[in-house]
Order: sequence, then structure tokens, then C-alpha cells
Amino acid sequence: AVALLSGIPSASEGAELLATGDRIAAIRALLAAEGLQEAVALLPEASREAGLPAIECAAYQTVASTYPGDKGALLTALLAHVSLDVGSAAYVPAGVPHSYIRGLGLEVMTTSDNVLRLGLTPKPIFIDEAIEALDLGASPQVLRRRVGEIIAPPGAPFEALLARGLTGMHEHAAQVIMRQGRFRLCLAIEGAATITTDTESVVLNAGTAAIIPHDDSAVRVSASGLVALVA
Repeated sequence: AVALLSGIPSASEGAELLATGDRIAAIRALLAAEGLQEAVALLPEASREAGLPAIECAAYQTVASTYPGDKGALLTALLAHVSLDVGSAAYVPAGVPHSYIRGLGLEVMTTSDNVLRLGLTPKPIFIDEAIEALDLGASPQVLRRRVGEIIAPPGAPFEALLARGLTGMHEHAAQVIMRQGRFRLCLAIEGAATITTDTESVVLNAGTAAIIPHDDSAVRVSASGLVALVA
């Protein structure tokens, strides 16, 4: 991050503060940087000069082209770049900033209306509140999984499964996730899925979901394509 930001003149103060280990002061300095349009445009070149891999340089190019002049764009230099294959996941604890660059992802959150943004959005940002909520000691977890394997991050209040066809191993994993006594959600991503309870059956087309309260009976799920199950 220091090497990248050092290649952007108006981000030099933030780079120096980051080099001393003062991340909060560095964040404030980057958010207050002048000439944002020019500074953000330099992100892709600065990432190449810093020797970052091509896939990460492409991510900075996406940021620069999508959010030119955005107040929080320079903060992306402080983020780790993670690429997920189908079925894998990243568990991001509360207090850890994150941003999605490209691809289709399912985000699982507990019930909350407290979303604090630092940038890369046309929505309101809340700098002081977001900085106060930062947890610099929290560690995100990357869980390398294949389709059909249960995703259960240690310490997370949920489990999830991405499954295709729901036969064999996939069917057993689905029964584990969808057992009674849990709040459950089924989302059809590709093809169709059918949710069956003791009293009714519901067909879900791609892009639609069903919610099953914790006190409902156990449910059976069948799918012709890709489905996500969350409890």
C-alpha cells in the first residue's frame, strides 16, 4: 500500500503515515487528499509501478474508471485483493471495510440497518462514524470451498451452501443446512429450485428466493441448476 500510494503525489502524506503504522491518520489524510480526479486516475499506473499482479492492477483500473474523483477511491490501496472461485467465500467481520469489484456474489448479513460507507458509492458516506467502527484487529477469513461443500466460518452466525442439482453429497449438505429450528433462505441462481414442506410446495425461478422461519418444519429442496442455501 505504501509503495502504491507513494506513486501518487497527493497521496504522499497518507503513504508516510501508513509507513509509520498510523492507519487511522493515513485514512483521514487520504480522504482529505486534493486533486482527487487526477489522483484516482493514477491508481492503475501506480499499482503497476508498485509491482502488483496484473489481476490487482485490473481491479484498480476498474475503480479508476467507475469512480473517478471518488473521495474513498484512494482507500482501496489499503484493501487486500481476494479472488474467489465458484463455491468459495470470504467471511468479513463487522468493522472491516470491503468492496466488490466484479462477478456475482451472495452477501449474507445478519439483520441490520447500520451500513457505514467510506466511498465507492453514490450513497451518503459517514467518515467519522465509519472510522469509529473500524476494528483494526479483525481478520477476514477466506474459505476455499467447492460447490456442494458447507461454508461455516468459525465465529459466524450463519452457514451457507452453494449447490448444483442437489444429488448425493449436495443433497446431504442441503439437509444439514435446512434442518428445522433455524431461520433459512433458499435462493435460485441458475435454473429452478423447488421448496417442499409438509403443507405446500413452492417453485423458485432464477433470481427469486424463499424464506423459511425457524419454527416451520424441515424442508426438502430440489434444484435443476445452481442454488444457494443459508441458515
